[in-house]
Amino acid sequence: MTRAAPGQITVARWKHARSEGTTYRARQSLVLPDGTRKRIYAYGRTRAEAVEGCESKAQLEQAAHAGANTITLEQLLAEWVTSRERIGRKPKSISDYIRLIRTHIIPALGSLPITRVDLEDVQDLVYNLAGEGKYRTGELIAFIIGSAYRYAITKYRREIRSGELILLNPTDGLEMPVKPPPDPSQNDVWTDAEVEAFLAVAEAEYDQGQNLYYPLLLTALYSDLRRGELLGLRWDKVQSRKSTNGDTIHYLRIDTQIVFDGKAILEGPPKTRSGIRDRVIDQGLFELLMLHRERLAELKRGAKDWEENNLVFPNLRGGVTHPSNLYRAMKRYFEVSGTPRRRLHTTRKWFSTYLSRRLHRLGFDPIKGVQHALGHARDDVARNTYIRTIEEELVHANLPVRGTSWGTSAKERREISRLPVLDLVEPRGFEPLTS
Repeated sequence: MTRAAPGQITVARWKHARSEGTTYRARQSLVLPDGTRKRIYAYGRTRAEAVEGCESKAQLEQAAHAGANTITLEQLLAEWVTSRERIGRKPKSISDYIRLIRTHIIPALGSLPITRVDLEDVQDLVYNLAGEGKYRTGELIAFIIGSAYRYAITKYRREIRSGELILLNPTDGLEMPVKPPPDPSQNDVWTDAEVEAFLAVAEAEYDQGQNLYYPLLLTALYSDLRRGELLGLRWDKVQSRKSTNGDTIHYLRIDTQIVFDGKAILEGPPKTRSGIRDRVIDQGLFELLMLHRERLAELKRGAKDWEENNLVFPNLRGGVTHPSNLYRAMKRYFEVSGTPRRRLHTTRKWFSTYLSRRLHRLGFDPIKGVQHALGHARDDVARNTYIRTIEEELVHANLPVRGTSWGTSAKERREISRLPVLDLVEPRGFEPLTS
């Protein structure tokens, strides 16, 4: 029996047929454009039907495995996203990749073959985004395109080595636009007076039963929790333990976050491995959370459609608090209190300001301290994002602005993580929760 040549379709009566629709089986061995080999099978009542089915499948396989000379950037990015899912990227990251690809890359470059996308194309795209003030978006776009091309160069390495294909990464040599320094007059760090006015409005609505945002916002201001970590905090993570000297330590165990990708609620671990941490809280904040728990119990008893999720900061029905509802409430608090509008994430800057001052007085490196307390994977995040605030506050407090090259030992990191939140704060203009 002679072996069929590559691409040739052979048809035979299928001896394992269990129905009339599988009387004949057609088989074809394909060499796909990307160099891989695959066998295609199709079944039918007649020989012609089986051959037709095999040809249709072959066309689909050819399109799905287009060679590097014909595959477009849109097709490459779709394959790259799938590869990121396989290696375990978080669902929120995958959702962000897809959003950026559909919004920015495909409209500009998606139809081009990957061999025709060059440095100038990507450079123009990044510069256009910078012209709109979207510097961070440009950085992410450059990362996605560069990573996709590294994936393609690995996939088509045989063709590249044999000289059949010339494929270069268009992000090599890319010049990223420099974001202008922030305007000193546009400081996004909360002042104590602004915190007091803002929380007063939130507390009034909370006392009137309009919403449940006051404890969430207070915890955000007096801790280092991100939005997703606040929304994902559950009551079994509000814990207490005895210290070696017999004192009771209250803390929040941060190991879960809830994020939204625009369509679905995604629950998983924090943003980075360093984000899994314990945040010690003051007795006053702990007591306020316990009073908040009693308020939730009352709502549960009076609600017919309560969703039991054991969340510390749920909505009025016990479900997950949607960020858009929280932001609408915050916008209202800013307007009523007459304070400048700021993002929820800026509460971490307010926290880090007082943390850095306390760390200086204890002899720790403020940059390393902020890194480990806020759960950053690298110290350059603290240095680039918070150092301006830290230096301004240290000068205000007549403390020297020391270098950022000191080390922070494991013992020091443990001591930093045990500092109670409200003990870090030295309020100017309002009273702390504890007397």
